This record gives sequence, structure tokens and C-alpha cells, in this order.
Amino acid sequence: MANDAVVVLKGRGGVFRLGKSEVEVFRGGLSRRVPLAALTSHHTSGRSVVLTTAAESYEVVGGNDAAVAAFATALDRAMRKVEHDPAATTTAQARQRRPMSLAVKVALGAATATLLLIWWAGLENGLIIAAALAVLIGLAVVAIRCLHAVWRWLLRDLWTLHRRGVTVQGKIIRYQESRADHTKTPVLRFVTATGRSMEVESAVFVFQRRPLGPADITYDPKNPKIAKGQPAIGQLLCGLLGAVCCLALLAVPVTAFGYWMYVGFLAG
Repeated sequence: MANDAVVVLKGRGGVFRLGKSEVEVFRGGLSRRVPLAALTSHHTSGRSVVLTTAAESYEVVGGNDAAVAAFATALDRAMRKVEHDPAATTTAQARQRRPMSLAVKVALGAATATLLLIWWAGLENGLIIAAALAVLIGLAVVAIRCLHAVWRWLLRDLWTLHRRGVTVQGKIIRYQESRADHTKTPVLRFVTATGRSMEVESAVFVFQRRPLGPADITYDPKNPKIAKGQPAIGQLLCGLLGAVCCLALLAVPVTAFGYWMYVGFLAG
């Protein structure tokens, strides 16, 4: 049997929730069910989706192009009354993470060049200067690697879902708990807008459970294993705080090196 995904479009103007035979419209705190048979026309313009009946018109401006495209495609399919193809549970490709090697290579190259310059120029106290520069470069490398870790583990998936996330109706079926940091990760079950059945661990951790059962699931259409079923406020705040701390740590060697350059070469 084909799986029918409930595709949700959220944005400016309200929310469209597309079911099998109707669209539920939420705006201004009110909801209205509009049968698909009652629609006289529907069209998209940029990120705007407009549904028109004989009596009135509804418009929602989606948050990203992928969400609008998924909703429009699902609406067209529903209007044509074409059943979904049988959906098999997908095994999404593992996310490939490129190691952060560029910053390390640049740092090592800068350290080597600095040491060669000190050796060649024969500056006084060359060993002390070299040791100080090595410490500063080490701090810079640590700060950059920490900043990359914050982006990779806390912020990247949130940015991906914000930029191209598609929302459908699904379920939170259980939680995975971490005793180490007292966080919880929802396990989500949903059907994508293209009809694939998914059961994935959320890309967002939470500090407080919400009741199990129906929830709006936002997923990445390019990799549906990146998904969330709850607001990501806690993870977002942790990521931003971590990024600020990393930038503050990075500012120490940058400022010290700039001051040393000024005192050693410009002022003297």
C-alpha cells in the first residue's frame, strides 16, 4: 500500500497542512479544512503558494524553496489523485564529513615560515620569539578546531534544515537519553513528501521531553536522516555560546600577534 505523506508548509501568512483529500489552513489562530475538490485554482510564485476557492483565497509564503517545491509537488499529485508509489524504508547515505585539515596546514605553514624568518634574520632572542609564536599558533589551531566542532555537531544541521527543510506530519516514537550530559534525542518516524518511510534519530537534542505521538517533522530532502521534531532552542543556544567562546579564544593569539608585529616592526 502506498504511504500518504502529510506535507506541511509553514511561513508568513499561516500554515498549510496537506492531507489526502483536503488542505487544513491555519492563520490568525483559526483553522479551516478545505477539501481539494473545492479548490478552483492553485499556483506558486517564488516562495508564495496561493490556494483559491469559489469564496476566498489563502496565501502562505514559505521559508525556503525546497519546502515550497515539496508542498507544490505534493499538492499537484493530490489534485491529480495519483497514488504514491510503494515506499520502502530508505537507508540514507551516511553523511560525509570532510576533515578540517586546511586550518592545520595553514598554521603549520605559518609556523615554519616564521621560524625560518627568525633564523634567517638573526633576530635577538630568536628562541623566545619562536616559542611565543608557537604558543600563539597552537592557541589559534585549538580555537579553530573547536569552532569547527561546534559548527559540525551543533549548528550545521540546524542551518541545513533552516535553509532547505521540508515539513511533514510524523511521530516521535521514543527518546534516546544521554546520562553524560542529561540530554535526550527524539527518534522520529515519518513519510517524506516523495513517499519514503523513515525512522531516524533526530539531528537535535533536547533537555525536556514532549509527549510521544504526532509531531511536525522537518527534514532535509537531500538527506532525510537530518530531521528534527522539536524546536532546537537548547541546541542553538549551546552552539552560539560555544562559537562565542571559540572566537574569544581565537582573538587572544590574533591580538597578541598583531601587537607583536606593531611593536617589533612598525614602532621600532
